[in-house]
Formats: sequence, C-alpha cells, structure tokens
Amino acid sequence: MEAELRRNKQPIPGLTTADHGHAALDVRESTCYSGGDENVAHRTNEGLYHTGAPGCDQAQFDGTKESTEKQIFTLNSAVMAVGEGNYGRLGPDQQGRYLDANTKLQLPNPDEQPGAMPEIAPSPAYRRSINIPFEKRAMVLQAWGAYGTVWPVVHQHLGVRPDLGRNKLEVTPQVPAHWPGASVENLRLGDGSVAVAAHAEEQTYRTTVTPDLTLRQLVLGHVVPADKTIMSVMLNGAETDYETRETNRGRELLVEATTEGTQTLTIETGR
Repeated sequence: MEAELRRNKQPIPGLTTADHGHAALDVRESTCYSGGDENVAHRTNEGLYHTGAPGCDQAQFDGTKESTEKQIFTLNSAVMAVGEGNYGRLGPDQQGRYLDANTKLQLPNPDEQPGAMPEIAPSPAYRRSINIPFEKRAMVLQAWGAYGTVWPVVHQHLGVRPDLGRNKLEVTPQVPAHWPGASVENLRLGDGSVAVAAHAEEQTYRTTVTPDLTLRQLVLGHVVPADKTIMSVMLNGAETDYETRETNRGRELLVEATTEGTQTLTIETGR
C-alpha cells in the first residue's frame, strides 16, 4: 500500500487494488497491529507495531500463529502513514493517527530531545529510551521516520509530484477534511523552488502554485470526491479544459498551466 510507481509517465499510488488496500489498512489500524491501547510510563504512542501484538488472534487475519513484537518503530508508523495517504485515508483516525504519532515525538511534546524523532517510540515491549541504559537503547535521532511526516504533507496533502528529469512538475493536492488547508513556501526543487497552497472548502477546491525553477510543463490538479458533481473548472479565473485520472487516492482533476508566474486552479462542485 505504501509503494508508488510511475506507469506511462503517470504516478500510480499504491500497488494493490483499492478493495485490497482498504481491507489491509483496516486490519493494521486495529489494536492487534497498532498502539494506543496501553500507557507506557504515562506516555502513549499510537504508531504501528513492528510485528503484530500479543493477545490477538492473528489467525483470523493471515492464518499464522500469533507473533509478538509490540515495539513501535517510527519507520513502521511512517510507512503506515504513507500507505494510508496512497488510498485517500486522511482522517484523524487513519493517516492522521500515524502522522501525529511521529510528530508528537518531536514537537510539541518531545519524548526525549526536542526536534529529534527516536528510532523506537514509547511502547509496551520497549518502554522509553530515556529510561534505558545508553548501551541498550535505540537511537535518539532516526532520520527515516521523517518519511512519515514530510512525505504525507508535501507529496500527498500538497500533491507535489516532481518529474524534473523531464522538467515537469505536477501539483495535485488532497487536503485532509479536518484541515482548513495547507501551504508551503520556498520548497526546493531542482535548480529553484516552488510555493504551493491548497484549500478544500465545502464545494470549492483550490490549488495555487508559484514556480521559480526551469520547467517545460506544469500541471495543476486537485483530488475531488467521486460523489461531487463538477460545476466549473477555472485556471486563473477563466474556464478551462481538464482531464480526470482515477487512482487509489481518488478522482484527480488535472489542468495544464503555463510554467511562469502564479497559477491558480479553482474547481466548483455541486452537492
């Protein structure tokens, strides 16, 4: 569910089908595979366990005997967050749960060192690093966990999809419903940078992109729920043609824009 490939120069989020992906992610959100059901020294982390959990009848899921490694690695939570995003599962009890689990370990309530994401989060089979002798504990700073915070926000919520080997940039956001919007400035890409803002409010979906780099092609888009009727699609205030692309994350509406100056895509939908 976490993997993403390109086929015919198009991004393909998630390798398995939507039905299989949702079923597998549902299981991994359960207490058999994810934390939050126990306190560890009064600190709870809701990330993904390394391998299953004790006390669960795993045979109902995969036909194997119960396996137990109730440690929450930040990389596990990162992979789960990305997998949820590939299937458009951005709710606070879905991707938000794993994204928040890693973020909270850094800020605003760090587990050990502010700004540092530990290799293993507080979890029943591990306890907390700060209470374990230095020669027996996990690393205080684990860079790979940032995959589960940066990638969901920049690549999935803001939809930044660079293909700079072809001097192409696509920006197709999908803003979590519980967020008012998302934006980034001076995001480094290739020989320059880009600013992106995305908003989804009631019946309006808006993507704004200001590129400051060498591009041959710029595509703007937005994920729009399949049950929404498209009323109008405008680029910089003028009606424009658009394409649709069905993916595991949902229906993507795409418009080709010029490569210089601020470009704004506005999609109006009906109920």
